Amino acid sequence: MKWIHSVQAPWLLSDRPDAFTLRCWAELGAFASMRVYYSDPYDYMPGPGKQLNWAAAEMAPLVETGDYAVWTGEVPVPTRKLAYHFRAEDGAGRVFWLGRKGMTDRQSETDNFRIGYHFGEDRLPAWTGKSVWYQIFPDRFFGGPETGDFVPTTKNVWGGTLEGIRQRIPYLRELGVTGVYLNPVFSSPSNHRYDTLDYTQVDARLGTNEDLIRMAEELHRNGLRLMLDGVFNHASDRHPFFQDVKARGDGSPYRHWFLIHDVQALTAEPAEALTPERMKKAPPYECFAYAACMPKWNTDFPAVQDYLIGAAEQWTRVLNLDAWRLDVPDEVSPAFLRAFRRRIRAIQPECLIIGEIWTDPTGWTQTGLFDGTMDYPLYDAVSRFLLKGDADAFAFCEAMNRREGLMTQSMQRNQMLFIGNHDLPRCLTLAGGDAERVRAAWALLCLMDGEMNLYYGDERAMRGGEDPANRGVMRWDGQDAALEMERFTRETLALRARLLSTGLTDIRFEALSLHTARVRLIRGHTEYALFLTGGRKAHPLPELPEARLLLDGERFALWEKSV
Repeated sequence: MKWIHSVQAPWLLSDRPDAFTLRCWAELGAFASMRVYYSDPYDYMPGPGKQLNWAAAEMAPLVETGDYAVWTGEVPVPTRKLAYHFRAEDGAGRVFWLGRKGMTDRQSETDNFRIGYHFGEDRLPAWTGKSVWYQIFPDRFFGGPETGDFVPTTKNVWGGTLEGIRQRIPYLRELGVTGVYLNPVFSSPSNHRYDTLDYTQVDARLGTNEDLIRMAEELHRNGLRLMLDGVFNHASDRHPFFQDVKARGDGSPYRHWFLIHDVQALTAEPAEALTPERMKKAPPYECFAYAACMPKWNTDFPAVQDYLIGAAEQWTRVLNLDAWRLDVPDEVSPAFLRAFRRRIRAIQPECLIIGEIWTDPTGWTQTGLFDGTMDYPLYDAVSRFLLKGDADAFAFCEAMNRREGLMTQSMQRNQMLFIGNHDLPRCLTLAGGDAERVRAAWALLCLMDGEMNLYYGDERAMRGGEDPANRGVMRWDGQDAALEMERFTRETLALRARLLSTGLTDIRFEALSLHTARVRLIRGHTEYALFLTGGRKAHPLPELPEARLLLDGERFALWEKSV
């Protein structure tokens, strides 16, 4: 019989310092019941032999993923130390003991899993799990020219401003979002501003520092939160510190602030010679991707940490900031990320820190680096089944159930959920222009705990392919398709606020056929069933006559009933 457990995530998870969630993945059908035996490693029973004083907690089946059933249970760790092993029983009543060295039929021969001491991480913010962030690419939202067509390129600027965003706060309130997430706003030579020149100054094309402060204050007065994009992996090659190294080489005080391999080549070669091909073969310094215009900071260097985190501390104080989203943090030193979280939390204990991670989140959220990540695995499952229609319901449910097996509900509340952002094609474009596909995907996200992200203009049926086409100017016209999508977004966000006012106790994803999936959720004394259909065309959805229909479309139906 196959089973998997290890003393690390996702088999051992912690939402708080006084308890652990233990997960054991066992071969489907292998066991009928399971419990965990646990003790402080030094809590011995009276008498000879140093026998541990075991307590027991029941494990319960959580989800099925692949060939495994995921069993889960929670144990207290009042002394922050833990020894434990598992007792499993099959359908015939045979008992098996599962420990660090494998399986045995005698508890006395079981080798314990052990945690020497659990220090715990900073607690998660108390307010998360129900938010809806409205993501704005600042140059393209409001405040630019009112006439003329604008085709986004990698270099052109439209003219949106922070004051323009402030003026549209009433629209955001009416829409039903709870916060604004801004792509970078600090001084930069580009239109995307992921290549920073000055972390302490707002880009003059967007406005002033006072404009950012005024906008933040207005958001907070209207009950909306603010999240900034933190770009600490790399800077612009025009940054004065990098230019100093380029001019003075080893004589620059900033020589070790960047990851430089060949100082002579850096000082001698013109910027135009550093093509992507050149940076692939023999780069004089490290950069983001192969873009020589974005040299990487040496984020392990203490002076760099103080410089960058110091700027973030300043903005956190001045803006009373609610959240940071960190750009490409998997390329940033873990020492930097831990220092960032510790120092920001010292200023704003409830500040949410989200990492742009494209893979499973557990290795990042259980190590003191982030509270949550951008949930790209969820996006991939939802977009393939509902938006693109190139995955069937079984693959979709398998991916979603695997997600349940990897995280606790507290962890899920801090994940950023989305069907669009500045790095992805517009969701309507991905869906081939089929608005019903987008509505189905959006309805699903509205039911789930997490920090939802709505990319500006998706609520008004904007289209656009890969970057830069996905960064068009916000459409404020009154075309029927835009108004209908906006109405649906407003209604579903109001429904989300009502549903998520009661805590989630259970969620299951079940494939009913190749084309149809059912999502079953329990919140308090209410059960919700969301039926979804993917594939090339819509298929008839089941009905629940004893339940009340809350949402209805060609590709989705949401039912509610008391339990």
